[in-house]
Amino acid sequence: MASKKTTKSPLPSQKQQGLESASFSLEAWLKSKSDRLFWYVFALSVVLTFGLFEMKIGLVNDDALYIEGGVKYARDFFGYFFTANAPLYPMMLGLFIAVFGSNLLVLKLLSTLFFFVSLHWVYKAFRGRIPYLVLFGSLVITATNAMFVMHASLTYTECFYAGIQALFLWIFLKLTDKVEDGNFRQHWKIWLIYGIAVLVMYMSRNVAVAVFFAVLAFFLIRKQWMNAVWALVIPALFVLLWEFMKRLIWGDEVNQFGSQSKIMMRKELFNPADPNNTPATPWDFVIRFWENTEIYFSARFWELLGFRKENSRPDTALTLFTLLLMLPGFVFAIIRKNKAVLISVLYFGALCGVTFVALHTSWGQARLVMIYFPFIFFTIFYGFYELFQTKALKGFSFFLPVLLLIFILPNFFNALKRIPENIPVLSKNLSGDEFYGYTPDWINFFRASRYCSRELPEGSYVASRRAPMSFIYGDFKDFYPVYSVPSDNADTLLARFKENKVTHVLLAELRINPKRYIPERYINTLHRYVAIIAVKYPEVFKLVHTEGKQEKSEIYEIRYDYAEPKNNAEAVQPLQQNPEAIKE
Repeated sequence: MASKKTTKSPLPSQKQQGLESASFSLEAWLKSKSDRLFWYVFALSVVLTFGLFEMKIGLVNDDALYIEGGVKYARDFFGYFFTANAPLYPMMLGLFIAVFGSNLLVLKLLSTLFFFVSLHWVYKAFRGRIPYLVLFGSLVITATNAMFVMHASLTYTECFYAGIQALFLWIFLKLTDKVEDGNFRQHWKIWLIYGIAVLVMYMSRNVAVAVFFAVLAFFLIRKQWMNAVWALVIPALFVLLWEFMKRLIWGDEVNQFGSQSKIMMRKELFNPADPNNTPATPWDFVIRFWENTEIYFSARFWELLGFRKENSRPDTALTLFTLLLMLPGFVFAIIRKNKAVLISVLYFGALCGVTFVALHTSWGQARLVMIYFPFIFFTIFYGFYELFQTKALKGFSFFLPVLLLIFILPNFFNALKRIPENIPVLSKNLSGDEFYGYTPDWINFFRASRYCSRELPEGSYVASRRAPMSFIYGDFKDFYPVYSVPSDNADTLLARFKENKVTHVLLAELRINPKRYIPERYINTLHRYVAIIAVKYPEVFKLVHTEGKQEKSEIYEIRYDYAEPKNNAEAVQPLQQNPEAIKE
């Protein structure tokens, strides 16, 4: 009897694999439906973005600062240069303001557009280059992150830059596809496009200079020596050309790094006990780098995802854990020669590194790490994806989708739960109540700013602790900014006002903690400035107008003719009733 020939059935193999194939089946399905799925994610992001749409100006001052810069560009493009940081965003705002006017809603929708553009270009740049589980896991987190979708309706630079960086990475990856052979003559056009893209990055965000380090490391790791040279030389030529044109048009004194570099070089950001701003030592920068790493990767990163409460304390163990999550992705990107993941980790690593050295730890704003969300999660998820393909962990590959959901769901529900709180405020703002949703201190401040523009004599120039925000709500009237007390000499401070033709001061009792009112405790920089003058010259400041009774804002006229020493007991009128405020 002939022996019965047996063939190996695939069924036992499938049973043996069990849940092992689940993630790979999901990967194949995501690939086959990728374009349609992207638009589903996009639509979900649109719903969340408009559900959390913010009609008000943010309280951190920066978004008002960019609008102020845009208005000044619209008024006199070649007579003004934005030096607070990189100038491209206010330049772009200036063009839109010149066409559409100073319409806050239009400017906010412009930011929203850039957020949506960033999602599209991230998808387009990395589609087919990284596993679809990794791509969509990262995209969903970015598209539904509460902080990101809220910033989509604010006029900070983050969403604008998100669009720029996504387009840059698309161009860079296209470049790497073409220049593997090292033939510059054949590919000079794409090199020029790349150079322009780096220039746009440089003009969009100061820390983007770190792109040079990222692309250099990329080509060196891949042992493409000549490409490393071209990757530095070509964009450097464009940057030098821009710097030449900038000085030719706006003069030699304009410097987009000027104000930030001065702050960076201080040992501390604001310390009333250190009026001379002691310079930072090299060791201070090392300490600052590590402390910022802890702040952003153990506190802000996990806060953004909904795992920790807002303003959590940094934690060294959690910092090391977060960095450890990123390590496998970086290692596998090198081993597997996945250039898309490699440039992702080098890009966000370089820019975070420069940010952590440049910024003082008191800054600590979540948006500074939020901007790199897609690339951070590319790195984390890719590391796990490759780990679950190793022989030792292949049987646990079903855990990869579970891991993605662990990150995705708290992030999504953190955004979703905020919508019911935001809708009533948004409805009031859209119906004409522009101050609804602000706390009384800010409402008084904005009304006082508006009083300055409408009721003070023509030509009045008012000092304000939040000059850009006074500018926005003060009918785009210029205010004199006071961010520090540069001297403890009354005559020096008064002379500074006089030289700048300041006629009034706006003293606002703005809360130190925006969510909590504590009597006699408020941001008091301008109060301290005025107090030093008023102690010596009590009659210089004359009360003109007051907004509010609690958390009030007061406007004082500066009477320079009264700058004579007095021997009477009259103390400084605006600050005498709040002595504790002076001591903070």
